[in-house]
Amino acid sequence: MNHHPIYIVPGLIPERFTGEIPRLPHLEKLLANADIRSLSKRINKEQFSHSPPHTSLAQSKAEKAGIRSRYTHWLLASPIHLHIEGDGLVLMDHHTFPITMEESQALVNIFNNHFLVDHIEFFIINNNQWLIGSQQEVIKHSTYPLDRAGRTISDYLPQGENAAFWRQVFNEAQMLCHDHSVNLQRQDKGQKPISGVWFWDSLTQFSINQYEIIDSLEAPAAYGDWEKWTKELVLLDNSLFRDLLLFLKKSNQIIQLFATDHPNSREIRLHPISPWYFWRRPKPLSHLI
Repeated sequence: MNHHPIYIVPGLIPERFTGEIPRLPHLEKLLANADIRSLSKRINKEQFSHSPPHTSLAQSKAEKAGIRSRYTHWLLASPIHLHIEGDGLVLMDHHTFPITMEESQALVNIFNNHFLVDHIEFFIINNNQWLIGSQQEVIKHSTYPLDRAGRTISDYLPQGENAAFWRQVFNEAQMLCHDHSVNLQRQDKGQKPISGVWFWDSLTQFSINQYEIIDSLEAPAAYGDWEKWTKELVLLDNSLFRDLLLFLKKSNQIIQLFATDHPNSREIRLHPISPWYFWRRPKPLSHLI
């Protein structure tokens, strides 16, 4: 059991940053007194869990919903919007459009009417996230939606064994959405249509009992909205990072921080700050990007 504070901060070190990082006096002082370890791979917030390592997130959610025993295999399904850019289709997730529970229910109903014959059933977790139960072997490798946010999807469609089946399901879901009354009404309101669903799953990489996710930077970093990212980062520096700095000046505990959603995600251990370490120079966030 962890006895020190742990924070997951997706988007703190954005993958495609093109701009100038603002002064962050509190974070810079924290980083000056930190040990930083490269995780050497991309990690997302869904890979932190109370569950044992390598536990499927989709199966965990099915278990929590009391439906795990209905199907052998499980995937997560996120409603998405796809738009044409050049020769490819670019993925947009729920951070860029609203979707109501009523709209989710209507789309899930039409999917189930179509796919149940193939022993595939959709279940709603919330309006932004659904589950798929299946007797068909599911894809082994899938991509977290925000990892492809604002980018083309052609190389990230289902791969490996049974990929042809799941690509067919992906394409048929798009056709079912195309002229659905939900989308006709959304277009009348000037909203993005729901183009289909994105299949994915995550396996637990870090089994942790208590942690807090700070996700205000996640979507701006994923979509390259650097104006919003910068604004949210400054707000974090004047709230969370300021509070952590004050905590470390009074406490003997460390604070563990994970900067995720980057091909080289980091584990950052923030140490208690001694008044004798006044000579340590602040370390800009740019050292991590």
